[in-house]
Amino acid sequence: ALQHAVCIEMIEQVTRMATDKEQLVGTEIAINKQRKIIKAVNVSIAVDKQKEQQLILQQLCVLEEQKSLKLLHSLRRLHADTLQLAENLLTNSIICERFNNADQNIVEATMEQIRSRHANTVEDLAEVVVALRKVSDVTDVHKDNDEHQHKKLLLLVESFLHGRCSIQLLCDHYVGFCKGRPHGEVSANVNLWEVAHEASLEAQYVCDANLGMAPEVIVQGERNNVPLMHLIRPWVHHSLVEMCKNAMASSVEKSKIDTPPIQLHIAHNSDQRTTTIQVIDQGIGLNDHSRGKAFTFAETSHARRWDRLLEQQSYAPVREPLASLGVGLPFSRALMQIFGGDVTLTENSNAPGCTATLLISTDPTVLEKEASMASPGTNILNNQRNLI
Repeated sequence: ALQHAVCIEMIEQVTRMATDKEQLVGTEIAINKQRKIIKAVNVSIAVDKQKEQQLILQQLCVLEEQKSLKLLHSLRRLHADTLQLAENLLTNSIICERFNNADQNIVEATMEQIRSRHANTVEDLAEVVVALRKVSDVTDVHKDNDEHQHKKLLLLVESFLHGRCSIQLLCDHYVGFCKGRPHGEVSANVNLWEVAHEASLEAQYVCDANLGMAPEVIVQGERNNVPLMHLIRPWVHHSLVEMCKNAMASSVEKSKIDTPPIQLHIAHNSDQRTTTIQVIDQGIGLNDHSRGKAFTFAETSHARRWDRLLEQQSYAPVREPLASLGVGLPFSRALMQIFGGDVTLTENSNAPGCTATLLISTDPTVLEKEASMASPGTNILNNQRNLI
C-alpha cells in the first residue's frame, strides 16, 4: 500500500512538471505562428532558427515526460495488482484459520510471485529519473522551480527504494523459512572474509566479460581471523560486487597493462559495534562530476547507458552490466542504510585512486530505518504498516 501511494505521488509530481512544460510549449507555438511570413508558394516560411530549435527541444521534453508517466502508471498498476493479491490472501479466513501444508504452499507461492514480478522495478524507476533529468538539462526556463520539483521527486524515489528493499526482504524471509532455513533470509555466524571473496570473484567475472580482462583482488587478512557475524548476506554480497566492479572499471581505464590489484580490507570495531570492508583501487580517482554524483540515483559517467534489449540482439548470453545503469552505488547505500550501515566513497590521500567503504552495523538492538517521506499524507500508510 505504501509503494502504491508513492507511485501515485510520483505521477502527480511528474504531471505537474509536464503541465508546466506543455503550457510553455503552447506559448512558444503561438508566438512563432504570429511571426511566420509567407512570401510565395515556393518560398519557405521565415522563422527564427534559434526559436525553432528551442521549440523542438521543448517538444522533446514533453515526449520524455510522457514516457516517464507511462512507466510510472505501469508501476502503479503493478503495485495495485500486488496489493490486491495480498489483500485477497489476508482476507481469506479459511486459509488464515486452517493454515495447513497446502495453505502454506499458497502463501509461499504468493510471496515468490510478488518477489519475481517486482524484479525490474528499480530499472524502470531509473528510466523515469533519466528521462526527467534530460528534461531538466535542456530546459532553462523556470529552472529554479524545476530543480525544486526534481528534489521532491528524488525524495519519493528514495522512499520507493526503501519500500522495495523491505518488501523483497519480507518475501525472501518467509520463503526462506518455508524452504527450511532456520533464520529465513538472515544468515547467522557468517565469515565475512568468505563473503568478500565470493563477491570479488563475481565482480571479476563481470569485468572480464565486459572488458576482456579483470584486475587481481587481494582480500587482506586470514579467513579464520575474521569474527563471525549475523547479516543479510545477499545485501552485503550485492553491495560488495558493485563496489568491486567500480574499482575494477576505474583501474582498467587507467592502466590496461600491469593493472594494479584491488585491495579489500576488513576491520571490526567492537567499541562502535561496526564492521567495515574497504575496497581500495589505484584507478582514475574521483573527478568533479563523479564526486558529486556518485550516489545520485540513475546518474552515470558513462556515455552510453546499458540496455537489456540491445544485449539480447545476439546469440551470446546476456551480460550483467559493468556500469552505466547508475543504480549500483545508490541502491547499495539504500540497502545498507536500512539497518544502520552505509556505503561511502573517498579519494586516496597518499596514492591514486579511491576507497569505497562498506559499513555494517553489528549492534544487536538496531531497528529498521524509517523511510523519509516527501508528503505527510503517507504517514497514515506508515502507521498501517507498523500495525501489520
